[in-house]
Amino acid sequence: MKFEQVELSSMLHNIMYNHLMRMIFGKRYYGEETDAKDAKEAKEFRETVAELLKFAGVTNKADYLPFLRWFDYQNLEKKLQNISNKFDAILSSLIHESRSRMQKVNTMIDHLLKLQESQPEYYTDEIIKGLVLSMLFAGTNTSTVTLEWTMSNLLNHPEVLKKAKDEIDTSIGQDRLLNETDLPKLVYLKKVVLETLRLYTSFYTKFYTYMLL
Repeated sequence: MKFEQVELSSMLHNIMYNHLMRMIFGKRYYGEETDAKDAKEAKEFRETVAELLKFAGVTNKADYLPFLRWFDYQNLEKKLQNISNKFDAILSSLIHESRSRMQKVNTMIDHLLKLQESQPEYYTDEIIKGLVLSMLFAGTNTSTVTLEWTMSNLLNHPEVLKKAKDEIDTSIGQDRLLNETDLPKLVYLKKVVLETLRLYTSFYTKFYTYMLL
C-alpha cells in the first residue's frame, strides 16, 4: 500500500472563507469557481487576508517598551494601518454593491442593511463592518482547526472513520454530497466532532482567550 502526504490546512482554510463569504456577501473568492467578473476583486481580497494573517499574533515590542512608539519600531503600526485601510475599502465596496443591488438575496449583509433602514443609528456601516470582520476572522480559524483535529483523529482511528463513512453511505448514499439538511441524520458524525472539541478543550480555551484579549 502506497501512502501519500496531503496538506489540508490551506484547503480547509479556503473552504471556510468561501462558506463565510457566500453566507455574508453571496460571493466565492477561493477556488476555480470564482466568477470572472469578480476575479480581480477576489485576488485583492485573498492577498489582503494573507497579508493580515502574517501579522496575527506578532509581538509588538512597543507594548513592553513604550518609548519605541515614538518612532514606530519595526514599522509595525504603519503596516497594520495600511492593511486596515485596504480591508476597510474592500468592505465598503461590498456594502455599497449590496446596497445598490436591485434584487436582494438571502445574505447576512442584506439582512443587516434592512435593519439599517429601520435603526440607522445602531446599524451603521462601521458596526456592519465590525460584525463582518468578527465573522470572518473568529469563524474561519476556529472552524478550520476543528476540521484539522477531526481529520487527524479519524485517520489515527480507522475503526471510527469506517463507522462515520458507513453512516454517511447509509443515510445519504454515494450519489451526491451531503448538505446542511442532512446533518440531523448523521448522529455519529456529530459525536465525532463533539469528542474532538472535548479532547482539545484547552486549545480552544486558549484560542478564544487570545481572541478576546
